[in-house]
Amino acid sequence: MVKRSQNNKIAVLSVIVLALAVVPILLSTQTKTTSNTQAANWNRYKTPTSDTSHQTLYGDCNGDGKIDAGDLSALSLEINDGDGESAARVTKGSFQGVETCDANYDYKINESDFTCLKKKIFESPTACEEYAAPVFPKGDCNGDGKIDAGDMSAITLEISDQDGSSPLLAQNGKFKGTQGCDANGDNTIDRKDISCTSNLIFGKSCQ
Repeated sequence: MVKRSQNNKIAVLSVIVLALAVVPILLSTQTKTTSNTQAANWNRYKTPTSDTSHQTLYGDCNGDGKIDAGDLSALSLEINDGDGESAARVTKGSFQGVETCDANYDYKINESDFTCLKKKIFESPTACEEYAAPVFPKGDCNGDGKIDAGDMSAITLEISDQDGSSPLLAQNGKFKGTQGCDANGDNTIDRKDISCTSNLIFGKSCQ
């Protein structure tokens, strides 16, 4: 009977020792998991660094992020697809071009863009820079170099001037807006940019 009691005590002590060994491991794993989860949440929800300018590759007519011979073919198709010269109508024809087919940024897509594009490919990527789109901070819709209440009015005018919602076409309509009208950087000029501009004026984030 005494021997059985001793055996029971040994078994209980073994369980206690094992538990004491396992607990730190579990706590360490839980801490690591919590830390990883917190890091993931932070990376997901933290405000990204704001890019205050719009970088546009004019001449990239096929939308592949570079300028090469493929854009010459795409531009030829766009010029002859029946949707006219206006860059605002670039998607209306038989060939679905993009706004950057307007290589020289004159709001028209025609033979002059073909000439400009060939210069960009065969001479220098910076050819036709005299026509390059001005760079404005996000929120600077009226192009005066600052972000204030005037830009909120400007975005309202830009939204209703019938040149579409693309920032690349902001100067095509009755109101000559800038790419900065796309205050929140989602490649669309709409009423969300009004509230975003309001935030920017008071030093807040649009996120």
